[in-house]
Formats: sequence, C-alpha cells, structure tokens
Amino acid sequence: MRSVKAVIILIIAIFILSSCEKVNNSNPKSANKNNGSVTKFTPPADGKITNKQIYKYIKAAKMLQNQIAVNAQERNDILKSYKIKNDSILSDTVFMKKHPEVRKSLDSLETVWSNREKEIYSSTGLTEDEFIWIASVLPDSVNAKMRKIVQDSLKVK
Repeated sequence: MRSVKAVIILIIAIFILSSCEKVNNSNPKSANKNNGSVTKFTPPADGKITNKQIYKYIKAAKMLQNQIAVNAQERNDILKSYKIKNDSILSDTVFMKKHPEVRKSLDSLETVWSNREKEIYSSTGLTEDEFIWIASVLPDSVNAKMRKIVQDSLKVK
C-alpha cells in the first residue's frame, strides 16, 4: 500500500512539474482570482514554508491524490465504453483519425480534471503557484521539519 501511495505522489509531482512554466520569483506572472480580485503568490525571501501553508498543502495533496484515482477510473470507463483494451492504440494516428469521438471524450475528461484541480486549490486556499512552490522547496534543509510533517501526513518515505 505504501508503494502505491508513493507512486501516486510521484505521479502528482510529475504532473505538476510538467505543467509548470519557469517564473521569475521576484515578479510572478500567474495569478488566481478570488472574490473578483487577483491574488499573486510571491515566495518568501527566506524560502521557508509556514505551518499554515504546509497544512493547506497536505489537504490539497490528499484531495489531488483522491481525484487522480477518480480520474483514472473515469478514463478507464471511457476506454471500456469504446472497447479499447490497450492504451497504445491511443497513439495510433490512423485509429484516432477514424475515431475522433475517442479523442473528444478524452479531451473532455482533461478539461474536467483541470476544473477539478482549480477547485481543489481554491477550496484549500492555495494558488497553484503556491502549491508548486511548496512542493519544490520541501527538499530544502530549511524545510526539513515541514518535509517530515508531509511525509507523516501522506504516509510516504
């Protein structure tokens, strides 16, 4: 069970990092809208994660883990509905041209995931930038205590 959770955490990290844009930390360009106003996340100069941030991060990470499982099941259901037994067929351009409804269904699921992810960040009081920043600085020595809290909370080693 631990290895499954570790793999899920790794998948989350890879997904998040693969969707990141390099941002100048002194002037972040991305923002989230909250109550009609724009809120930008600026990392602290000392690079330390606060207690408040770490518990929001843990809550968001748990919600994202659960959502990934739901998304995987929904994706499997879509593939079953089209009688697709092997994912490799999805990279076959001839197959995909003959079955645009498959691509449309998978694209729709990606849109749903994106909306769910935004809702998770919003409901936990984090911006996506802040979540990514926390994940990226957890390995830093100044955040060793916070890293331990995350490991214990998410049951990862």
